[in-house]
Amino acid sequence: MSRLRHLRAFGAGHSAPRQAGKLLGVAAGVASLVAVSIVVTGEGAQSSSERAIAAAQRKFIAACPQRRGSDESRGDLNVRVGRCAPGQKPLKLATFPVKAARGPQGPQGPQGPQGPPGTAANAEYGVVSVFVSRGGGTPSRFATFSTALGSPAGSTTGGQFRFTCTPAQAPCKISWGAAVISQRSGTSIAFPRILVHKQANLTPPTMTYCEYADGANNNLGAARVQRVPTLRAAVSATRVPQNLGIGGTLDCGANQPFTPSVKEIWVPAADAVNSNFFDVWVTINFK
Repeated sequence: MSRLRHLRAFGAGHSAPRQAGKLLGVAAGVASLVAVSIVVTGEGAQSSSERAIAAAQRKFIAACPQRRGSDESRGDLNVRVGRCAPGQKPLKLATFPVKAARGPQGPQGPQGPQGPPGTAANAEYGVVSVFVSRGGGTPSRFATFSTALGSPAGSTTGGQFRFTCTPAQAPCKISWGAAVISQRSGTSIAFPRILVHKQANLTPPTMTYCEYADGANNNLGAARVQRVPTLRAAVSATRVPQNLGIGGTLDCGANQPFTPSVKEIWVPAADAVNSNFFDVWVTINFK
């Protein structure tokens, strides 16, 4: 059977045997303490400055462990006036809070819910604009397409638009430009495909093939486009015309000088009196 060891003042509970010496009951005094901590003499449970201040202000009460008596009494701490019995190592009851040592860290709790997705610092967006110049004027932006980049197979954007070319405006000229909005510098790759159909303003109206450009040259090459940090910079960068590979002939009949790679596709009016309507289909793949 294990012995029951407990802290008590003389006069409360069991009586201490006479051999332990004369004890003074101070149960009422001990009970009035706000906080009592056991401090072993010579051990560093508190700092030396705390011990010095406590000793100077007499904030300790001496306590002696009982060595003799019944099984229920041996090991008790008795508050004593004066010194403990010979051979006893006195303990002190501190009447002030003693700073406790930090315990071991507890187990990690469960993981919280995932937060909302952020914007990656390396996010990139491809921007394409297609322009039409009519009557020899400055090219006008007729369409703009955009896509987020990052797919390992490349990211594709594009669409379709229609415009009119009158006899007074002919030849009308189609061009394209692109840029990548990015926090990185250098260039990116864009592969163009542009298909043009025409419909004469005649009766009956007939839609016919006009021109097809595939790649930046006749070897299915890709264009190098600039990386820029903002949309404003991209709007400006797309005004730089990129090359188009148009095959072995120019088929729209606008008397455009032939080269295998062009920066513009010229398209005509229907005749000296009638206009042509043009449908332009655009597909751009960024890698």
